[in-house]
Amino acid sequence: MKTPPPSVVFLHGFCETKKIWNFFLESLSPHFNAIALDLPGFGDNTISVKGISIEKMAENVHKQLTELNVNECVMVGHSLGGYVSLAYAEKYPDFLAGLCLFHSSPFADTPEKITNRNRAIKLVEERGVSALTQTLMPSLFSANSLSRLKNTISEYAHTASLTNKETVIEVSKAMRDRKNRREVLMRFQKPFMLIAGKDDPVIPQEVSTALCMLTPQCSAHFLNGVGHNGMLEAPELTLRFMRDFLERVYA
Repeated sequence: MKTPPPSVVFLHGFCETKKIWNFFLESLSPHFNAIALDLPGFGDNTISVKGISIEKMAENVHKQLTELNVNECVMVGHSLGGYVSLAYAEKYPDFLAGLCLFHSSPFADTPEKITNRNRAIKLVEERGVSALTQTLMPSLFSANSLSRLKNTISEYAHTASLTNKETVIEVSKAMRDRKNRREVLMRFQKPFMLIAGKDDPVIPQEVSTALCMLTPQCSAHFLNGVGHNGMLEAPELTLRFMRDFLERVYA
């Protein structure tokens, strides 16, 4: 019987869907079982998000992977997806062959970030999702990308604006209240890769540098002229890093 190809699972960020990984899936599928999942409340995942937590999102990811008969994978998490990936690594470490944080961090929100989350929640409650996403989503890109990727960014912001209001509010609370998982990364003994943007307004470079110090397994890539969305701002380069990492994990 033919051995199935090794699996790589992609988790999207806040107000995104699994479609953001389409370029990666198309490129990697000839050699890997490449899967992108919708997190609870986003895209086609319509389960209730009332009282959702990062831990419950990880449990839902595990349920989806069990249904797909995936019992080992490299998990790649963008932003929110990275928070979920770390919760997954904490709860289901034996199911991971490797981990990639894609513009993400194991650290909890700072007091300033918590204040900003609360402001965003209030804005959405009072004025709706588009009041947040029309300014938030473009702000996640570098100045270089803003001038270079106008149509891409416009489509990205439009997709975000379609996110259900309850999802935006409940997932914002989950991100705000998530715990610090630095020790999860410190205990992680399998291959780990970080992809970070030097112009990322969400995860400053000093934060990414600090998290690299948590584990000797870390291989890090800091991208010039890239903000928070390397899969859109530097797709070919980040795909190359991903392919090299997967080949190393599954050598």
